[in-house]
Amino acid sequence: MLLAIDTSTKYGGVALQKDGHALAALLWRSEHNHTVELMPAVEELLARVGTASKGLTGIAVALGPGRFSALRVGMAVAKGLAIATGVPLAGIKTLEMEAYPHAGTSLPVCPLLPVGQNELAWAIFQKVSGRLRQLTEERLGLLEELVEATVEETHFCGEATPALQQALKARLADKASVVTGYSPVARLEALAILGEARLAQGKRDDPASLQPFYLRRPSIGRINKPGISQEET
Repeated sequence: MLLAIDTSTKYGGVALQKDGHALAALLWRSEHNHTVELMPAVEELLARVGTASKGLTGIAVALGPGRFSALRVGMAVAKGLAIATGVPLAGIKTLEMEAYPHAGTSLPVCPLLPVGQNELAWAIFQKVSGRLRQLTEERLGLLEELVEATVEETHFCGEATPALQQALKARLADKASVVTGYSPVARLEALAILGEARLAQGKRDDPASLQPFYLRRPSIGRINKPGISQEET
C-alpha cells in the first residue's frame, strides 16, 4: 500500500493506493498551516483504512516546484516515515503530476504553476510511443516569456487562475488549448499512480539525500521590486 503526499502549493493532499486502485484520499486548502495539518491528515487516512504506517509498502512525495515552506513540510514527513518504516521512497516532480492526467491529448502539454512574484513554472510534455515524456527542462518566468516560447498549438493545464487562463487565450489565440477550472484531485491521483509505477520499476530515492525541487532560491532577504508581490512560494 502506497502513501502519496503532496504539499506543493496551497492545495495539500494525501492518498493511499494499492495495486493501481485508490483506497482513500484527503484534500485541503491551506494558507500557512501544512505544518500542523499534514501529520493529522496522514493519521486520519491510515485510520480510515484500518492500518498504521507499518502497513505501508511505499511512499511517494511531490518534489515541486512549489511553495518553499510547503514543500519542506511534505518532504520532511515523507522522509521521516520512509526512514522509520524502512519502505522505499519515490519523489515525483509536480509538473509531471499536473501533466499526467492530460497525457491522452495529441498536443504538447504545458502544465503551469504560479510560484509567486508574478512568475510561472512550466515544462512541455507529450505522449511518445505510449508514454508521457518530458520534452523540455522546467522553466521559470513571466507570462510574456511563456507566450514567446509557445511556437505551436499547446494544451495548457495546471494551477492557473481564471485571469491567467484568459490571458493565455487572448495572447495565443489558436495556439492555446486551455483547461478551465482546476481540481487538485487529479494531481494527487497522478502522484499515487506515478509513484507506484516508479517503485514497481525498482526506482527509489535515498531519504537522506532527496531534496525539494525549487527552481530558484527562497525570496527571504531579497529586495522587493516595485509593483511586484513577494508572495511566499
